[in-house]
Amino acid sequence: MPRDRVPAIRSIRGIRGKMRRCGHRLNGAVAASKAPAAVPLTGLIAALMTALLTAAAPAKPPATPSTTPAAQTVAQARSQAGAKAALTSRVLTAQDKELLERALRLKRLLGDEVWPGLASAEIPIVVYNDSFEFLTGAGTTPPPPWTQVENDEFAGAPYFRRPAAEAQSFAIEVGEAWAGSLSTLGRMASRIPIAVSPELYVTYLLHEVFHAFQAARAPARFHRVLSLYAQESSYPASDDKVQAIVDTIADKAR
Repeated sequence: MPRDRVPAIRSIRGIRGKMRRCGHRLNGAVAASKAPAAVPLTGLIAALMTALLTAAAPAKPPATPSTTPAAQTVAQARSQAGAKAALTSRVLTAQDKELLERALRLKRLLGDEVWPGLASAEIPIVVYNDSFEFLTGAGTTPPPPWTQVENDEFAGAPYFRRPAAEAQSFAIEVGEAWAGSLSTLGRMASRIPIAVSPELYVTYLLHEVFHAFQAARAPARFHRVLSLYAQESSYPASDDKVQAIVDTIADKAR
């Protein structure tokens, strides 16, 4: 670790040890709260965050089972229609906002356990669906093509939108700031063959936020590491044999 404690790109791997140490303290608190048990997740970070998020999340009333097959069919059709509409929504959905709030709450609670200064760092977050990117926590009006979303807000503040022409999951530049960027959970669910729980999604979102934190704290080093992406074209993602293997794994996972 460098003497000035500036986070390196690979520092995300060091989170595991820090999370393990604070996990023992949180597990007792979660158990004492009698919160419902979270679904087990792979990895220490995900397990710890799941426990905390489950304890912090508001209780939901039990669902009332449908009494007829026809009612179940109608409910399923409405759910599918809503999920499809969310992929092109011009505003943040209720689910998008809830997950953003949970990520920010977790960052405030555990951020400094991960890296000093992370909890209080003002880091914008971008989430995107098939049609638009949404920028939250910008603080100031971002440059075009970002435009303010009318008649809506997030966490009591305006947020912004632009067409999702080159959306990506990583740290992205927004004017002079860096933002963590990730697909919405709805879009993710429509494109990958495995189920991603809301708790696991929040850890993915905070992963990208940490990349933005790295970029803001060590811009020169971050740009040097970005130069490695010039080698991306040599990765055999489009190779027919590699794609056949990926398709086989996806089919078995369904």
